[in-house]
Amino acid sequence: MTPVTEVKTNPNPASELRGVAGGAATAPASVSEARKTEMNPGAEVTDFAMSVISKDDAGAKLETTLPEPLSLPWELKPLSSARSGLKTLKDGRRCFWVDEFLKGVTPKMLVWWFSHLEGEVEIGDRLLSRYRVFHPFDHCWARYVRRGPDGSIGPGAQIQICEFIARNPRYKTKVTATIEKLDESGFINNVVVAGLSIVRMEHDFHQTEGGTRFEHRLITPGNKKLWLLSKPISAFMFPNPKGQAWLKHAIEEMGSLENFLPQLYEREVART
Repeated sequence: MTPVTEVKTNPNPASELRGVAGGAATAPASVSEARKTEMNPGAEVTDFAMSVISKDDAGAKLETTLPEPLSLPWELKPLSSARSGLKTLKDGRRCFWVDEFLKGVTPKMLVWWFSHLEGEVEIGDRLLSRYRVFHPFDHCWARYVRRGPDGSIGPGAQIQICEFIARNPRYKTKVTATIEKLDESGFINNVVVAGLSIVRMEHDFHQTEGGTRFEHRLITPGNKKLWLLSKPISAFMFPNPKGQAWLKHAIEEMGSLENFLPQLYEREVART
């Protein structure tokens, strides 16, 4: 995907870290006023945070409200820990991209992870939702709503997620994505509406010494056939402020895996 233009982010390290070490479940005092607003949304967006109950095919109820932050014994990676930015593709579509290194995480672990997002992980003496631990500030839940005939997760399976990017109720994301690819070279999924991909997520895994180089891209619209509608679709689905928030969110969530995925993978695979 050859870009026509490319604009890299200009991170501000002093205001980019959302600390959770030592049990801190709120933003540190040094965060910007914008971050404080995200952590404590005001009355103007309260309606977006009202409790909504959704039902899956099995009838289970899931809350879709903004959850309280989880207290975990590590800090989220800062924006400056990875390369990231926004580029306009040759066909006019927009691509938010991240290129980062995951220490101690292998492609094989990532394949297992993206097919086992449901369930719990033991952190200290607590059993916590894996998806909540994946991003302790922004994530609500994840569930697989369609599996393969043998119950496995792979191409054709579907996953539904609920999260609030940057803890901003205006950036609530509750979507169902269809998996196009999941193997040790990468993971691709699409949010499809009326048979066309509106948002496409591409993740490339490159095993390197000591871990994995992880490249991920959020492309809007996802389908090339919609290139004439790129500007209005992108403006609606991912305006620049939301896209920049997603870049930070993506770096934080993937960086979290360094702290628990190797141990979780070793335990779970040993049981099979």
